[in-house]
Amino acid sequence: MTTSLPGRPVPTVHVEAASGVDPAFLDYALERTRALCARYPIDSLDVRMSRTRHPAMPAAVRTDVTAVWAGRTVRTRAVGRCARDAVEAAVDGLDHGLRTARP
Repeated sequence: MTTSLPGRPVPTVHVEAASGVDPAFLDYALERTRALCARYPIDSLDVRMSRTRHPAMPAAVRTDVTAVWAGRTVRTRAVGRCARDAVEAAVDGLDHGLRTARP
C-alpha cells in the first residue's frame, strides 16, 4: 500500500490467491482491505483466498483474513460462491471484529 493518513504508518498488506482462484481477484481484495486500513490503524493485514469444497457451491472460495492491530490479532474466515463473495463476507466479518476489539 502506498498511501497513508497523516501521522499514521503505512500498514503491511499481503494478499495471496492459491491455485484455482482467479488472480484477477487479487486487485479487488487489495482494494477492499485498503478501505479497512483507512478506517482502523492496522499494523498488518494478510489475506489468503483458496478453493474449497462445498456441496452447494462447486466453485466455492474460502477467504481467510488476519489483521494485527495494537498487538491484537483479529481473524475472520468466509466462504462464498466466488472469490468476490468470499472477500466481501470476510471484509465485513473483519470490520465487525475490529469494531469489537478496539484497543
